[in-house]
Amino acid sequence: MPNEIVTEMVHFTGTELSCNCGCGLVGLTQHFADKVEYAREKAGVAFVVRSSRRCDYWNTLQGGKGNSEHLWGDALDVEAKDSFTRWKIVKAAIDAGIRRIGIGATFVHLGDGLQYSPYPVIWNYAFAGAVAKEAEDLDGIDS
Repeated sequence: MPNEIVTEMVHFTGTELSCNCGCGLVGLTQHFADKVEYAREKAGVAFVVRSSRRCDYWNTLQGGKGNSEHLWGDALDVEAKDSFTRWKIVKAAIDAGIRRIGIGATFVHLGDGLQYSPYPVIWNYAFAGAVAKEAEDLDGIDS
């Protein structure tokens, strides 16, 4: 079943797929888990999980959106400390059909929440923050 929650995978333990606050919420949706496993195999590098499933409390503390893919088990943040590792993860994720990819300074967000967009997207967290800051700065300017 596509919406079934998977709590153990070939390359990932239940601990890695658990909310980081310790509440016990765990797992990815089956359709996303299958894509992540394929991407991990294809990338040929370990996917060190920094964030997986999140409860509402932890998501809020992390600055996540109210409808974050992490809340539903459709997202994983994977460590990527150098550009070559980042490239391998992103390339493999695209090949696996993962449709939402966010690039951070030390991680890659992999998401497949279809509630967000009917088409694939890639964003850069640093750029997104700069755009938000610029918009905030412009709010105080009279036209």
